[in-house]
Amino acid sequence: MTRKSVFVLAFAGLLSYFGQSRAAHAEHFYPVVQDGKTGYMDKAGKITIEPKFHHGEQFSDGLARVKLDHKWGYIDEKGETTISPQFDDAADFHEGLARVYKREGLSGRYGFVDKTGKMVVDFQYSDAGDFAYGRARVKTGGKWGYIDKTGKVAIKAQFDEASDFSDSLARVKAGGDLGGKFGYVDADGAMKINPKYSDCGQFNEGLAAVEVNSKWGYLNKSGQMAIEPQFTKADTFSNGLAKVRVGSALGGKYGYIKKSGQMAINPQFSDAHAFNEDRAAAKMEGKWGYLNPTGTMVVSPQFDEAGDFTNGLAMAKLEGKRCWADTNGKVIWQATK
Repeated sequence: MTRKSVFVLAFAGLLSYFGQSRAAHAEHFYPVVQDGKTGYMDKAGKITIEPKFHHGEQFSDGLARVKLDHKWGYIDEKGETTISPQFDDAADFHEGLARVYKREGLSGRYGFVDKTGKMVVDFQYSDAGDFAYGRARVKTGGKWGYIDKTGKVAIKAQFDEASDFSDSLARVKAGGDLGGKFGYVDADGAMKINPKYSDCGQFNEGLAAVEVNSKWGYLNKSGQMAIEPQFTKADTFSNGLAKVRVGSALGGKYGYIKKSGQMAINPQFSDAHAFNEDRAAAKMEGKWGYLNPTGTMVVSPQFDEAGDFTNGLAMAKLEGKRCWADTNGKVIWQATK
């Protein structure tokens, strides 16, 4: 949809649609650093927000967190401040709320702010995660629980560890820091898969990686082993594929499996990332390139570092300089030093 179309719809009275379109447009702005200051460019590499911040992150939920004079705040796609820099730390917006941190002496407390800057959940937690499926993990009294978007306790603090919700379930640890085991709860706090695993990953696309006797396999949401433990390391599924390591931690190689457990891309990489936007960063002979889901190296190994794609671009490092590259490997922007 063009910006002209958006304005036509807005004048027609569809203001909520207009707001959503602007937020989506903002997701296509990317942070760049010039002369030690952070600004933002569009997908074509044109500077849209002049570099003036001490630090800046990518847009999420229509806003970007930026740091100015040692404090964090938020800006919109025009570069205008929507929430003034006032936090000692801040996270991206998720489901309309962002986790923010206020330092108190040698420690501090976390709370949650909405897009207007209103504190929805006051600073009261020693640690916290991001909202997903209407829940955010919070730590109080040495234990983890979950709150809803009003700040009300949804699942009482009882876990030794907890992760954000993913694919409607959250990974939690019970039984103590040292001897505890991992299982999974739903948004109501019901234990859907009992804690019995020494380690595990989050669910995505219906499967989660779990460790059994030092080998990794995959569970389905019924708690049944869908792929028998056989790998020395395993990642979450994305785009129907999961990164796994075959062989030892030192000499093993990474490849990708299908949900059937069949090897889709043979183990051959010294390091690799999960697929995102039909691309996965993979490392060979000291350099990073990008694979497509068929296993073809569509961007030859050339980068010193490589990030994941977000709306068509990935941050990487080429010849010691930060850059943004597209899905074909074309460098759209590169730092001068």
